[in-house]
Amino acid sequence: MSLEPLLPRTVARLVNHGMRSRGGEGVERLLEHRDKRGFDTSGNWCLTIFSFRGRAVPIVPLLAYYLYCLIVVSVIMVRFQHIFVECQDSYCFLDSLTTPVSIVGSALFFLLVFRTNSSYARWWEGRKVWGAIVTTARNMGRHAAVFLNDKDLALDIIRWAAAYPIILKSHLRDEKELHEVASILQGGQIQDVMAATHMPMHVMLRISADIRVIAVHKLLPEAQIYYLDANLEEFMAQLASVECIKRTPMPFAYVAHLRTFMVLWLMSLPFVLIHDLEWLILLVCAIIGYVIMGIEGIGVEIENPFGRDYNDLPLDGLVAKCTDNLRQMMTFVEEQKGPPADEHQEAKPDAKQEVKSQPLKGAPSIGESGRSGSGSSSLDWGPVG
Repeated sequence: MSLEPLLPRTVARLVNHGMRSRGGEGVERLLEHRDKRGFDTSGNWCLTIFSFRGRAVPIVPLLAYYLYCLIVVSVIMVRFQHIFVECQDSYCFLDSLTTPVSIVGSALFFLLVFRTNSSYARWWEGRKVWGAIVTTARNMGRHAAVFLNDKDLALDIIRWAAAYPIILKSHLRDEKELHEVASILQGGQIQDVMAATHMPMHVMLRISADIRVIAVHKLLPEAQIYYLDANLEEFMAQLASVECIKRTPMPFAYVAHLRTFMVLWLMSLPFVLIHDLEWLILLVCAIIGYVIMGIEGIGVEIENPFGRDYNDLPLDGLVAKCTDNLRQMMTFVEEQKGPPADEHQEAKPDAKQEVKSQPLKGAPSIGESGRSGSGSSSLDWGPVG
């Protein structure tokens, strides 16, 4: 487990991620509190107001701003007090900037809220897509467990469906750690996944190979085969959605202009307010800087909701529940001699034996697909015949 960088990006990274974080602890804390208290009228006020953890404030820029205010106020109060403080209102230097700074502050707050709302929309969209991924994996596993009469082939599809959310989570986090799938896939299969250029795509290719075996040898009616393939197409669409969220940050011009605007506004505050507040301006600037940079920090942290930040999505919990559901389906298949054959399979009692005697080139054969290490990562299936 590696330590975080020396200069963390946010207070959350400094305080909450001294060691590697799982990600999504903020959501888990709120859920835990809700489960204990229910939807009470307090609305988690005590939990949220008095919690130091999870506040996405950029510590380095904030400390730099505090230091700037301290230097500016000290110099003014020691050397230029007669210009900025001990003067009549009509003659005070930069006193005319009070109204423009107030107007600009209103516009700045509007832009910051828009930035945060845009990031939250990405966060919520990511949660909806992950909910769809879990549903698709469950549907694929259920269909294979109930309708597919070959136990080994059904188990192979369920294994890959169970491994897919874990592998996708690692892919979105740019990680190659797949220890979570060690109890689902076999050693050769895990090695093939790790060697693949695009790990989620490799999983879908393996499921496609299983579906092709089913289709070529007519182990299921066409409608049920179409249903399995439709689930695979949903996986593809969901993969594109989460990659779009991860690979498309906010436009550079918007972020750069907003931050420049924000820094200039914050730097002007000591000059505008020191006449009325004097040394108290240090406390006021500290509070204002915390609020402004905190709002901007929230937008930065939840812009990519698939990482390990405190306020990201709790992907570990979502994936674990999905995996448990599919393990239950695997247990169901292993305890059964095989689901009752439907009318289509009763009409072709020798189809299973035919598949065993004529395996496809490069594709997992019936009876071996659930036990093999998936062979080579190259899927040369050969012609259908």
